[in-house]
Amino acid sequence: MFNPVSYFTDLASKLKLTKDTYTVSLISGITELEEVLAKRKRSSNFIAIDINEDGTTIQGEGRGYFERRPYTVFLCSYAGNSLTDRHNKLAELRAIYRSFITKIIVDRSTNPLLLINTQRVPFYELPGSFADGFVGIYFILTVDNQINLVYDPESWI
Repeated sequence: MFNPVSYFTDLASKLKLTKDTYTVSLISGITELEEVLAKRKRSSNFIAIDINEDGTTIQGEGRGYFERRPYTVFLCSYAGNSLTDRHNKLAELRAIYRSFITKIIVDRSTNPLLLINTQRVPFYELPGSFADGFVGIYFILTVDNQINLVYDPESWI
């Protein structure tokens, strides 16, 4: 099973732009971003993974059934109130996003068990400055995890 927190913690520890400067947090809904921001004394740069998403069961191409789950990944940084600083921080966050996507594509091609969908990865910029000077972007990955759907007649009356 794909573990988004350990995967993105590993990515953040290996990417030069994020190593030792970004903390990775797990959230359960966008409202928990406030809790992450409250910890900003420890770090003004963070990656938050929202795992509170619905999923769907799909049939693979002759390979059984899968549970497709979306994961939202927030990249946020403190930029202050200067438009120039905001622009520069957003450029950094865009570079981190592109680096992450590039690494995901490489990882997916070298590990057949990593079923991250890379055909479509939507991303969005958080509008304006939020939470007193923070800027951010977020993207949504979908991951397919194989599930075992075996009918057991003994479970039925």
